[in-house]
Amino acid sequence: MRNNDKRLTLKSFGILNLAIVLATIVIYAFQLGATYINRFLSTSYEKTTLFYSLVFTIVFLLGVLEFLILYISRINNLSLKAMTFLVKEGYKPRFITAISTVFITSLISMLMGLSLGGEAPSLYLSGASFCLVFYFFYRKEANGRNIISDVIWLGGATGFGLAFQNPLAGLMMSLVGMKLKNIRLDKCFACLYSNILGCGLFGLLRMAYYPGETKMWIDNFMYPEYMNAEFSQLSGNGYLVLMLIPGLCLICAFIYILLICGFRKLITRDHFWSYGLSLLLAVLISGLTFIYYGPMLSGSGISIIANRALYPDLTLIFTMIGVRLALTLVSFDGQFFGGMVIPTISMGCLIGQAFIGTIQWSNTSYITNNDIEILLVVSMITFYACVSAKPFVALALMFSFLPFHIVILPALASIIPIGLTIKFSKFQGLSKQISKIDDEDGVVYFHKRIHIRNFIRL
Repeated sequence: MRNNDKRLTLKSFGILNLAIVLATIVIYAFQLGATYINRFLSTSYEKTTLFYSLVFTIVFLLGVLEFLILYISRINNLSLKAMTFLVKEGYKPRFITAISTVFITSLISMLMGLSLGGEAPSLYLSGASFCLVFYFFYRKEANGRNIISDVIWLGGATGFGLAFQNPLAGLMMSLVGMKLKNIRLDKCFACLYSNILGCGLFGLLRMAYYPGETKMWIDNFMYPEYMNAEFSQLSGNGYLVLMLIPGLCLICAFIYILLICGFRKLITRDHFWSYGLSLLLAVLISGLTFIYYGPMLSGSGISIIANRALYPDLTLIFTMIGVRLALTLVSFDGQFFGGMVIPTISMGCLIGQAFIGTIQWSNTSYITNNDIEILLVVSMITFYACVSAKPFVALALMFSFLPFHIVILPALASIIPIGLTIKFSKFQGLSKQISKIDDEDGVVYFHKRIHIRNFIRL
């Protein structure tokens, strides 16, 4: 019996490695496509009447193409929860169709300039890739359904870690929603192994594609922008400002969630008119944002995060917040597919800029440039922690932007109050509230209400 268990363990380990390789290749291709789209959107164009017409026309045609792909693929619930349910019930999900649909439609959403990130698609693509590999080998096993359904969460967590090149973020994502007594060390080790190996392979692929970019493999394994930057510890005045950030982010997150959920109740339905309205609003808001504000405010918000700086004009900052909020409402509540993490973090960055800019306006020498850089990172991650109600994931993401020894104390000082507030209050994150709205309105179907024919090969 022990020999059989050992063979089963070796078989599972080999299949796990194969799944990691497949997921890494798929996500690297997806991230590469997203990179080229960001570069394309960042290109300078001569603003003429023809340019304005082309922007609106291209966004409209891309939106029609995305809806057409979703209609042809007949998949209207792109979630790992639905895939897990199908596997447990004995159905065969259309893996290739699902992966292709998410891959293409997510890139189309980015090309449209919508405020949607690539982390949720990466999570889904990785989970589906894991499910595909394990389904191929275990579909005829007696306990195959349980094995396959168990690895979907592992694949999703690996995809999240790959999206940020942060194994710790992937591990924290795998623990979301789990009680302490239900956490198993073997699953934690498997998740950490999967994330580390995936990030390592991702770095090798990056080094192979950009051979002249760096000579250090480790720079490609974890290549944050602060690699060659110098930071010092947060000053005393910086910590005084930091004490106000959790409360500010909680208030802003509450308003942010309220606006998104309220707008979603108005326009999101599983009806033709909802798709048409989503398309028209996307064309109008995304087109105007790109025309007047360019790549800085268009798209997922990665430009805001990468070029974070304190703008001297407070009016400009508040205008940017309003524009991004309008684009976010149209993107999140429309019928388009993409992630919410990067857009939420970018909104937190703008809120931090407005807050710190106000302090600088009253006293220009109160905090240093080093403090500003640290406080902006803390602001955007704390805001994400409030909106998502995932403080541990937010804490792990903090290390993707600043060195550990610099950010650990400010991060804990900001995230701990948020975690305690979420723990001992009825505060719910954006995803959970959106799921409730969609389930009530018949947009997203989980459990017994899933449209089975839309997911399986008949």
